[in-house]
Amino acid sequence: MVNLSGLDLFFIAIAVISLIFNIIQWQKDKIQYKPIYNTLVGLFNTIGYHLQRSWERRDKFKNEKNENAAEYCDEIIYNLRGLHESTVACLKGMQPKDNRWQAVQFGEKKNN
Repeated sequence: MVNLSGLDLFFIAIAVISLIFNIIQWQKDKIQYKPIYNTLVGLFNTIGYHLQRSWERRDKFKNEKNENAAEYCDEIIYNLRGLHESTVACLKGMQPKDNRWQAVQFGEKKNN
């Protein structure tokens, strides 16, 4: 038979209470986690839309020989790409096993 002292019982009670609070906190975080993740997905998609629109406008300005506006579009594209990559990093950090979020490999040659 095991004899437990009062101090042993105290530490067992603290461990059980801590476990219960950890489970409650885990469930609470799980509920709050999904809206944040969905918001980041929406941000990712919005940035992608603005990137596409900026590329189209840049091409239009280049065809019209409006170099200043085309250069400005290039700056916007570079900034949006940086924000896009930061969003990918956040999404990948939240769900590492989700293969939808891949960072761009800058400078990598693509095999056609």
